[in-house]
Amino acid sequence: MKTKKVMAMLLCAAMGLSLLSGCGNDGEEVKTSTQEPQQSEVAEKPAEEPVEETVEEVVEEVAEELSGTITVCVPARAGAEEGWKAVSVAYREMHPDVDIVIDLKDSESYADWVTTVVNSTDPAVDIAEFGLGNASALDMLDYADYLDLESPYSGGIWRDQFDATAVGTSLVTGEQDTLSLNSTQVMWMYNVEIFEKAGVEPPETWDELIAVCEKLQAAGYQPITIDGDYFSFTTMTFKWLTQVYTDQITRSLINVYRAQEGDYCYDPDIDGAWSYDVNDPWNDATSEVTQNIVRVVAACKDGTYSLDTEENAAMWTNFAKVFPGYAGGEAMFGTGFDNVANVFYQGKAAMMINGGWGIIDYMRMMEEFKESGSYVNENGEEISGEIFTLGTFSMPSMTGDAFEAEARTIEGPTQNLTVLSKDQEHNDLVMDFMMYYSSAEGMSIYLEALLGAGGIIDGPVLVHDVVYPEEIAKAFEEVEYLGSVANGYANVFATGVPYVEESAREFYNNTYSYFMGEIETDEFLDRAQENMDTYLPGLMQILNISDADAENPAAAPAGF
Repeated sequence: MKTKKVMAMLLCAAMGLSLLSGCGNDGEEVKTSTQEPQQSEVAEKPAEEPVEETVEEVVEEVAEELSGTITVCVPARAGAEEGWKAVSVAYREMHPDVDIVIDLKDSESYADWVTTVVNSTDPAVDIAEFGLGNASALDMLDYADYLDLESPYSGGIWRDQFDATAVGTSLVTGEQDTLSLNSTQVMWMYNVEIFEKAGVEPPETWDELIAVCEKLQAAGYQPITIDGDYFSFTTMTFKWLTQVYTDQITRSLINVYRAQEGDYCYDPDIDGAWSYDVNDPWNDATSEVTQNIVRVVAACKDGTYSLDTEENAAMWTNFAKVFPGYAGGEAMFGTGFDNVANVFYQGKAAMMINGGWGIIDYMRMMEEFKESGSYVNENGEEISGEIFTLGTFSMPSMTGDAFEAEARTIEGPTQNLTVLSKDQEHNDLVMDFMMYYSSAEGMSIYLEALLGAGGIIDGPVLVHDVVYPEEIAKAFEEVEYLGSVANGYANVFATGVPYVEESAREFYNNTYSYFMGEIETDEFLDRAQENMDTYLPGLMQILNISDADAENPAAAPAGF
């Protein structure tokens, strides 16, 4: 069976999708093991489609056999504690001898926590989002060992409980070590009433976006609100934009990065039948073609992929026609994402860029505006505003000879749950719990508790037959997936060399100088190329790829 090959080692950290959800509490530990599980409101509600009797018999038969302690350590986002606790309560009703510890960690320092786990000799954690930190030294459990087993929580094979894209394969280890049950899409959101007053329509090209901004500004509105701080350029919104449009000019590099016949990672069943099609936005999906990360590094080293090109000049010139002039001017650089969202939801700016979770934010804020005329955000700030209609549109394509294909966006699975491998009996226990969590019943219980506690989800979940609240189900009907830039490697280097802090800092400083008119496009791109040349060896060391490996990309590096 073909498996989804998600670029977990490099792309998950570079894209940062799991960091996009809002932060919640401070990580209070919750144990369901020290007392009999309480029948919560969430746990009392069964799934709409009850489990078949034969499956219930199987669950009852194995209930007494399962025992042990499972520890879940995920970022402390809003509603996460309530969601995981609700699933744990429901699971322990079937398996009372299993103890489950929900030990949430502060979202902002989660990557640092991962480092402490890497350096510990006997980590207690079992389930975590290790993609949010450098966990390459840890031994992750391979989901492939369990995906084709029968799940007692669906009456069928486990992998059939969710979309195939939920399972990610590391290009470094070759193992299916991530399970991502949420999904999202980065999109443009706009105030429909402001657009109508200014007489403009959602743009389909970058030139049309510029024209829309001109008319909005002439009508007295700030066209765009966007975060412009360091975090934006290295993790959030402006990084997304840079990756999206780098993808437009580098799509054909898949022909360089793809596994060639004789490569250590070549899969004849997949790669032997593949051919490049620039008009197919899913043509380079990891289920369709294998990419060789050593060939990516080699292309960066020998100049096959470079940043000081006419194509990059065309892209950055287009950026400079919009930013920061139509996004608040120099003040853009001191604005964080929370402030950006407030400006948009208050109706002070016509457009913003956000992920699918922003739809839920909008719905909740409008409800508050309707009831009281104001909204109290997660920082305790009272925001006043008026009700407006939310519209969305896809990334406008840049056009011209420099651009190979229409713009895609950042979309697809998020969360990246990984499991530390321990002894066989314990691994079996943890995977049984994961089977329940990823079932229609388990995920419906989780979502109801999470949303009820003020949490959000990034977009439609990838578990089949999940029950959503009616208003959220209706909102997600409008989300259409169009192809993801995450399929390509070149855009990963668009904002500096991944994992290297010095590289990211230099990129941000250079971009500020460029947008403020202190340096010209050619100098900006010369600095970008020098940045990559300087810090690429640091990334190679992290990936265990040597110079000799890069000279012979067909062979598996010794460090792998």
